[in-house]
Amino acid sequence: MTCPQCGQPTDATAPFCAACGAALGPSAPPPPPPPPPQMPAAPPPAGPVPAPSPTPISGRLVALLRRPNPRLLLLLLMVAAFVVGAASLGTAWWYYTASAGGGSNSLSFYPGGNYDVGCSNSACGGFSSGSFPYTAIGGSIGSLYGADLGLMVAAVLLTGIVAAIAILGWLGRPTGWWQRSGSFVLTVLAFLFSIAAVAGTVAAQPGSFGSSTSFPGLGHGGSPLTSFWGTAGAAMWGAGAGWYLGAASSGLLVVVAAVLILAGHRRLEVPEKRARTATAQPVARSYTAPAPAAEPVPRGYTAPPPARTYARTPVARAPAASYSGTRVTPRPAPTPKTTANDPPPDAPRSRPPPPPVLAAAPAPKMIDCPACGTPNLAKSRTCSYCQRALRE
Repeated sequence: MTCPQCGQPTDATAPFCAACGAALGPSAPPPPPPPPPQMPAAPPPAGPVPAPSPTPISGRLVALLRRPNPRLLLLLLMVAAFVVGAASLGTAWWYYTASAGGGSNSLSFYPGGNYDVGCSNSACGGFSSGSFPYTAIGGSIGSLYGADLGLMVAAVLLTGIVAAIAILGWLGRPTGWWQRSGSFVLTVLAFLFSIAAVAGTVAAQPGSFGSSTSFPGLGHGGSPLTSFWGTAGAAMWGAGAGWYLGAASSGLLVVVAAVLILAGHRRLEVPEKRARTATAQPVARSYTAPAPAAEPVPRGYTAPPPARTYARTPVARAPAASYSGTRVTPRPAPTPKTTANDPPPDAPRSRPPPPPVLAAAPAPKMIDCPACGTPNLAKSRTCSYCQRALRE
């Protein structure tokens, strides 16, 4: 082979060149290529960073309609039923209007103990403007609207209790099975009270007027004594806004009961709060700094020759001798100590005499019973079998 340092031929098996003494081993690996240049980061935009645009309200409504939240739906329905039921207490449940004598007359019946009369001319047909008790009309109309007031107040109170439970559930307070069951029971009771007031008014009012009741602009008797809705000439009567609000409250309570049944207890439960976990830290990336650039070699500089190493002749060592058996010398057995009184080692050892053999005990003396012939000990007085005396 050719020496890479001086170019002279040399032995390929020798570690060094015979001419210049340079090492003929493998050359050092080439240095790794430098990393690609890093691009400078873009500077942050000048001025305040714009906030992300929030989700539009229409998108939230669409998402709510596609997958409604039963707790939110229950809350909205109960609040609406409470507000509508409370508004029906202060609104007229039945009205009557008539035109007579160039003016107009009106009657408005409210839940409670009074009704309102409006008259714009002198021909009021026995009525005068103002608020009067139902006893002025006669009959049992006062009892009817008094019962309507009690039923609607009870329905509104029960609806308010269920609405409070729904609000607490929406705010995050966990509700148990007794609260969900109680909400359903209270909702059913509120519906029964409100529907009894609404339907009872329609069924019982025409027969609650007295036989001598007259209405302005209609004369004695008339159709209001026989129907809840109707018209006659210039007169018109029927249910007021309060009655329709009471009916709407009953319908909302039906929807609430359906939500409680169809949603189930799992979807009405408040989800458990998950424990906050530590924010994952960004993984630190290892960065290797680029190697410094090599300095330029000045002109006329010659690198010194590498240090010449001299080969040494290996020292030959004698082979290790093989030994048979173990290399550990056993320890000799200890020599027992002897005294002057000890017998010689060749003398036979004396053995202790065997224990004496005891003589067998003599057999006990027996005697037969004279009565039954059973053998018994001679020293016994009575027979062990017949219990008679052995000696007379």
